[in-house]
Amino acid sequence: MNVQPNHVGYRRAGRLARAFFSLFARYDFPDRPAVLDRGGVVIAANHRSFFDVFLAYALLLWWGETPRMLVNGSYFDIPVIGWMLKNTGCIPVKKGGGKIAIDDGLIELNAERPIAIMPEGRLVKPEDRPTGVGEARDGVGQLAIKSGSPVLAVGVSGAERVWPVGKPVPLPRLKRTTVVVKTRLLTDLTGSAEQAKDQIMAALADAVHEAESIAKP
Repeated sequence: MNVQPNHVGYRRAGRLARAFFSLFARYDFPDRPAVLDRGGVVIAANHRSFFDVFLAYALLLWWGETPRMLVNGSYFDIPVIGWMLKNTGCIPVKKGGGKIAIDDGLIELNAERPIAIMPEGRLVKPEDRPTGVGEARDGVGQLAIKSGSPVLAVGVSGAERVWPVGKPVPLPRLKRTTVVVKTRLLTDLTGSAEQAKDQIMAALADAVHEAESIAKP
């Protein structure tokens, strides 16, 4: 389905996310990557915390971007988070419906519009990310290879300390955690979708490691 993101909804969600974000964390965001000027880009980020949703909207507001985001379908039922996702034109990835979501993503990329995705497809616990990232689903490689789009790997560190896996709400601290974002750019990916996925996740792990070296409690 060829649906444009809701730009008004994006601005509202971004401002809400930025206000909520600032209650619990500081941010160290990079400047807007020049590759985003070309439109059709796959933005791929790691996922360690529910706080990543607020981080994503705050970062995209900082960059002035409004991509269609592929998001786990269960997140649409979460209060506040679900409202943000529905009102910004996100694509739900429902159980057994991954191909439909990928096809929708390819429509956007082929129309020179950006897509954002968390390739791991779930919250990744510390024990499940020995290299810094968890095992990825196949979708990110398919999006990159079938569309020929560049991939911007977005490595995040610090969000997991703000809202750890298993906690119902973020953890307030006297000193706010600094959440750090670092990026890597992959262009002209070739080979199979599986090979592309592996290259993307290696670049994402490298960006995460750089962010971890800077992030502060």
